[in-house]
Amino acid sequence: MQKGKSNRKLPNMSGIGQAHTDDAPPRYTPPPRHACRIEEYPIEINAQLESFSRIWVYKGRVVDFAVMLFSVEHGDRVQVARIDTSHGEVHRHRLTVGQGTVGERVHIATIPVENGWDFVDQQYGAALDYISTQAEQLYRRWKQ
Repeated sequence: MQKGKSNRKLPNMSGIGQAHTDDAPPRYTPPPRHACRIEEYPIEINAQLESFSRIWVYKGRVVDFAVMLFSVEHGDRVQVARIDTSHGEVHRHRLTVGQGTVGERVHIATIPVENGWDFVDQQYGAALDYISTQAEQLYRRWKQ
């Protein structure tokens, strides 16, 4: 053996060829979109504001949804707020003028893997109520 050399092998730090033990916990996944019935519901709140719901229904339950609030600004229909389900959670998007339709995502609730359909179905009603009752406040926040 040469001076300063060791017979010890260096560990593989690349992660290649190693089992991944930190698997992400399971999360809610709705049924495939092609198996669902899509329904859309526009609801006029006032002359300027409208809520619009897009829901995916499977076996009589809402299993995925997006509830949006739109405003007519200078003749254009603009999204002011949105609550939806994706990434295994219910969340709302905090939007502001000129920001687009993504904004800051604010977590509302994690959708349970077990009984997720029932949970999403209930959360749809809550989201629709929130957008409808808070429309003016959401619009003012968007304008700031």
